[in-house]
Amino acid sequence: MSIKQESMSAQERAVRIELLRVRASLERQTLSSQVHSLGQDLSPGNLWNSVKPSGLSMGGVVSNALSLSRRYPFLLSGASALLSSLGGRWMRIGALALGAWKLYDSSKSAREKARNVLVPVRRSPRVDE
Repeated sequence: MSIKQESMSAQERAVRIELLRVRASLERQTLSSQVHSLGQDLSPGNLWNSVKPSGLSMGGVVSNALSLSRRYPFLLSGASALLSSLGGRWMRIGALALGAWKLYDSSKSAREKARNVLVPVRRSPRVDE
């Protein structure tokens, strides 16, 4: 035994053991709470509410679906597997067109943002004579 443990009395060791047990219990309770919260976040109703647009625009649905696929990448792989197994030729063409439209729309908005950036202009000092 180390010097520190030799100097501890039986009562101090019992208190230390109880503190470790309480700490482990709190960690288990926290983990259980986080798993329960994750289960609620991944329920179909909550997933639908996070994808459902506030308006009726198709762009809102697509952007929400893309943000959801960034948060949960397994959804994107599952959707692609479902699309390849269920969808026929037209379904694939439609998905490709929708993806191309979204890329075009995002690049268009990025160009507009870049155009609206204010750049300070340096003026040369005027010589009045």
